[in-house]
Amino acid sequence: MRRALKWVGILLLIGIIFIIGFFALFVDFSSSEASILEIERIDDNTLKVVGSFEKKDAKKMLNAMKKLPELKTIIITSGGGDVDESILIAKEIHKRGINLEVEKYCMSSC
Repeated sequence: MRRALKWVGILLLIGIIFIIGFFALFVDFSSSEASILEIERIDDNTLKVVGSFEKKDAKKMLNAMKKLPELKTIIITSGGGDVDESILIAKEIHKRGINLEVEKYCMSSC
């Protein structure tokens, strides 16, 4: 009985490793689009943000948000980045009640 449970555990572990590896093949977390923060105005209510948050990106992002007083939604794809910069942006998003919509992925400090 113990031997059977041991094999079940080993097979389960192999299965989990296989699933994680299979998932990693189809998700590109290190894409080049996440290297520089790009901010695009879709309309008066929507911004699209792609890239990682680095030093001084909060200022860039907050300026873009300030130009759109009717901003309701931010569509984002980000690998994360600088936590302090992200917190400054998050505070403004929360204060204004802006919706955050993840387009592809939103990792780390995102």
